[in-house]
Amino acid sequence: MRRYASGELRLLNRMAISPHLRQVDLANDLGVTRSAVNQIWTKLERECELRVRSKIDYAALDLRHIAGWVSDNELSHALEKFNNWLESNPFIISSQESVMTSGMDHRVLFEILAPEGRHLSHITRQLERFTKRPYSLTVNYDLVHHESVHFNLGLFDGNNWDFEGGFRLGATISAAKSYADVLPSYTSDSTDESQDFDFTDIMIALALGNDYHLASSDIRKLASNLGYSVPSGRTLRRKINRIKESIAKPYLSIQNIGLSTPFTLCLERRENDNLPRLMHAQAESLPKSRVLSGSKFVLMLLEIPESIEWVALSQIFSEMVGLSTNMCTFIAQNYPRTLEIEELLIRLM
Repeated sequence: MRRYASGELRLLNRMAISPHLRQVDLANDLGVTRSAVNQIWTKLERECELRVRSKIDYAALDLRHIAGWVSDNELSHALEKFNNWLESNPFIISSQESVMTSGMDHRVLFEILAPEGRHLSHITRQLERFTKRPYSLTVNYDLVHHESVHFNLGLFDGNNWDFEGGFRLGATISAAKSYADVLPSYTSDSTDESQDFDFTDIMIALALGNDYHLASSDIRKLASNLGYSVPSGRTLRRKINRIKESIAKPYLSIQNIGLSTPFTLCLERRENDNLPRLMHAQAESLPKSRVLSGSKFVLMLLEIPESIEWVALSQIFSEMVGLSTNMCTFIAQNYPRTLEIEELLIRLM
């Protein structure tokens, strides 16, 4: 991991708090020139994949976000068949395999994005097929009702993460459990499912998901690559602003910052439990996290320093959720394999 200079760290902290700000606004807030911000930003883009991404309210676009995991006692032939299906499915937006799990099994985490209707029905039928002979895999999946993304740079000094001393995971979990009843109840991300969005809006939203600060010229270039016509400049800019105001929520994304171990927590929910409230609230205290919750499960995807013992971290989470909750943690092989935006858009046209 590279060491981050004080100027770089100041910029990253400001971006983590207000990821919607453009370079000129960041310069004003930090009391420096726009040129200085641009120089640091460009350097971090090149060396650390700095980007402002967006969390998208897919339901408002009439798209369904499904997440889940499949498991078997080992990396079996059936699990390889499932992996082959994932790789060939045009609506798989992410997949990730385990290296080691607390359940001593082998797991594959996956996410799907598909339109309501025949495509979604076909996907769910295929998922159910893998639970039956000759595969007999354990498949857990559900619609994602809420997604939260967090990046807490308060534990980072530019070179090291104060994860063990300053983090105090056990204490923060105990505190979160004590006020779980008053935490927000996460049922659905959708802000207004009655809004009338067309394919241009879907294209804009997915593009902003990858880069929140894309200009209208970038959207026009993407549309040209797809052979699709978009509205005039003013109308297109108005559509971009509408998406940003309603269904695209920006967040900071960066690599090469000392969080080199992908750690995933899978929780099967009980009826009327507080797991989504606890996990979404707890995620704010973690260095880098993403939480997906549905009616049947909660998934927490973390990136942690190599120095952290994942078994000890698993034990802390186990004590948090209790023995009655079916929980598994695992270390992933690498960061999730993701689908290119243009590939997905072609399938949605």
